[in-house]
Amino acid sequence: MIKIGYVRVSREDQNAENQIQLLLKEGLDRDSIFVDYVSGISAMEDRDGYTGMREFIKSINDGEAITLYVFEISRLGRSFLETLNTVRNFETSGIRVWSLSPAESWSRIEDKKLRDLMLSIFSWVADRERENLIERTKLGLARAKAEGKNLGRPQRVIPWKRVRELQDKKISLAAISRILDIPYTTLYRHYAKKGEL
Repeated sequence: MIKIGYVRVSREDQNAENQIQLLLKEGLDRDSIFVDYVSGISAMEDRDGYTGMREFIKSINDGEAITLYVFEISRLGRSFLETLNTVRNFETSGIRVWSLSPAESWSRIEDKKLRDLMLSIFSWVADRERENLIERTKLGLARAKAEGKNLGRPQRVIPWKRVRELQDKKISLAAISRILDIPYTTLYRHYAKKGEL
């Protein structure tokens, strides 16, 4: 049996090593583990690791048993439907998808019909959780905005007394921005807000 691993983390600052170590414990070679550092919204064909894994699978002789190990089934797709179709395509091609997540131990069930049922349920749950997270984030941002909280970066404090002193010396706004190390557009925007232009 040939063992292949696929790892996806959502951002470069996240560490894929935990997932890789779990795959190595299952007896996979590091050379047969494919890694992507992309968000779940990235299309599969835009993922180097996923594309490399598909090419590797194509190079394997027909008839050899292949098991694809993932940390979680959700690592394979962006949505319920895509994940479900991806796993079903693998399984139809004779490639067994094996999740290492304790919550997805159903992926190791031998009964194919039961595996398919469980896959559908868990893929849907994962997709709903993603949608719920997005909705909770939107609600939280709306609440913070309604409470008057600044959602962007903090506004730059302009030393207006010093600006006026320099203006009194007939120094241009562009020169003042260089002297005070304040971007010209920031200074200009603050002036426009105050109605002094």
